Amino acid sequence: MSLLFAPLQVLAIALNTELGARRGTPEQRELLRAGASAAILVSLAVIVVALALVGAGVVPLADPVGLIVTFAGNVVFQLYYSVSRGLRQIPRAATAYVGAAVVQILAFVALVAATDPSPRAALVVYGLSSVLPVLACELRSPVLGLPVFAVRDNAMLRTLWRVAVPLIVWQLGFVIWGQADQVFVAAAFSQHDLGQYSAAKSLTQMFIVVPAAISGTMLPMMASRRAAGDLHGALRLTALVGAVGFAISSVVSLAVLVAHTPMLDLAFGREYRAAGPAMVGLAVSMTFYTVFVTIAAVAIGWKRSYISAIGMSTVATVLLVGLPLLGRGSIEAASWVVALSVAAGLSVMIALVLHRVGGLRRVAVLLRQGE
Repeated sequence: MSLLFAPLQVLAIALNTELGARRGTPEQRELLRAGASAAILVSLAVIVVALALVGAGVVPLADPVGLIVTFAGNVVFQLYYSVSRGLRQIPRAATAYVGAAVVQILAFVALVAATDPSPRAALVVYGLSSVLPVLACELRSPVLGLPVFAVRDNAMLRTLWRVAVPLIVWQLGFVIWGQADQVFVAAAFSQHDLGQYSAAKSLTQMFIVVPAAISGTMLPMMASRRAAGDLHGALRLTALVGAVGFAISSVVSLAVLVAHTPMLDLAFGREYRAAGPAMVGLAVSMTFYTVFVTIAAVAIGWKRSYISAIGMSTVATVLLVGLPLLGRGSIEAASWVVALSVAAGLSVMIALVLHRVGGLRRVAVLLRQGE
């Protein structure tokens, strides 16, 4: 079912990026209208497909109503969060994010205290709690305004389409990268090994904070520099953010290398110590992924989404080919195949960016002198 949400995630990335280029211009309002219209159309299509899959028995689901409410709530929240970041209104984005979490906790506590909630009630509460902070933000300081759905210029829809289409490939590759290793481990090794690997992967998810922060901030900033024709500033920003992100992730990786045993003991208990070597490999993969996301954000923000799509396709391909060839020896070997796949995708993207810019020598000149 995660694939069904992919089109909306792609739209959120495209909106975040293009708002960075049009922030404060007359086109901002039309872009918001186009984004809202596209979100409604895509959401309706996804809901129809999801219900068809449920009706056909392809996807087991007890409550379609709960699915629709949860999906709609997530669409509103994700798009509003992306719009806020694209407009560089970080307090608004933080309010929506934290507010949704707080409302969800309070609502579930109240629901459990008052009754024995059904699955539908829980799903409805979850979906609506994502919307309430958005409504509160709009009532206090509207950024969308009304009406937002009447598109007057189809050029904005075409702009979003051009950015979004390559990102569909990115999203498919991302789903493969996120799940293929665990599927492989489950098929190739014992349940005990799967538990060990899952524990290692769970702990290395702490790395995702850095690339998530980079992606959310770099997309609109890079698009803004693209609109200004500031290639020098874009390269300097890339070098700075990439170096800082790599340094932070490297420090965390070093901590994992040195202290993975006490980390596993604290989180899961002594019986999961065997996950340590796999945890090191996955930590290295996430270090590479931090730089990978930085370069991908540069490509997307500079309207070269195809570079990020090729990079993520490389990651997925290397992973799918490499796991059965190189990962059968142990879960540690599988973890290093994951690291290899990200390194391969990163290398391909760097090569494409350098080719597009004019080579490493020109990059060095731009970083020193500007243009």
